[in-house]
Amino acid sequence: MKRKPTESQIIEQLNSDVQKKQYYRPAVKINNIISSLMSRRGYAQKQSNEELQQAWAAAAGKRLANESRIGNMKRGVLEVFVSNSTVLQEITFQKRRIIKKLKETTVCEKLKDVKFRIGAIN
Repeated sequence: MKRKPTESQIIEQLNSDVQKKQYYRPAVKINNIISSLMSRRGYAQKQSNEELQQAWAAAAGKRLANESRIGNMKRGVLEVFVSNSTVLQEITFQKRRIIKKLKETTVCEKLKDVKFRIGAIN
């Protein structure tokens, strides 16, 4: 015949069960949590585009930056839209210098080439 467990035995068994189910989970650094959240919400992309726009303005110069805007960067190729064919020709002549300046920034380390297109810059 089985004996009924006492109250203290039941409490002891429950504590044992709880301890077995708990596991150690190391603390996560706050910067990892924030960067993960930013990338999931798309904030990292917006910040990256703003940094890229600033790098473009510095590399192209004030006048050319006002006549152009950056597009997407895919596989190391940055797409830049310019307002008209005159600006396109002038910016093409300065392409090597601009790429060199862009590569010096941390935003554009992986930059391989820049493609220019005539389009809306608003």
